[in-house]
Amino acid sequence: MSEENSVSNEQKTEARRDFIKKAAYVAPVIMTMKAAPALAQSGSGVTPTPPPVP
Repeated sequence: MSEENSVSNEQKTEARRDFIKKAAYVAPVIMTMKAAPALAQSGSGVTPTPPPVP
């Protein structure tokens, strides 16, 4: 019984580690996706000049 419990605990620990590793990559991606539309909406702050008339 104790061998089964130790194997089960090792599997749980490994699963937690995998989850944390994946979360470390996913969180910045989610934050970037949220910020991208706000940056696109704000623009560069430069007013456009009309094109020259030929």
